[in-house]
Amino acid sequence: FVHAGVDPSLRLEQQGDTFWWGHRDFIAMEKHFEGFRRIFAGHSPYKDGFQQYQQVTVLDGGSGYGGQLLGARIDPNGHVLELLED
Repeated sequence: FVHAGVDPSLRLEQQGDTFWWGHRDFIAMEKHFEGFRRIFAGHSPYKDGFQQYQQVTVLDGGSGYGGQLLGARIDPNGHVLELLED
């Protein structure tokens, strides 16, 4: 779980502010990152709601900018069981 993303070219301990500010290649990741099956982020520059990509799930309905607060119930394997909307 991260705020805005990871830099897929850096190891976990090298991420620094990337967790907070994201990285341009984050959503397009095609391989597992550091052995994690899926990365969940609560911020997207697009604020386009619930989106699932190959390795990434984003929950950003624009809360704080006039949009919805989103959450999800997930299983231990990273599958979304239920989408929670405000």
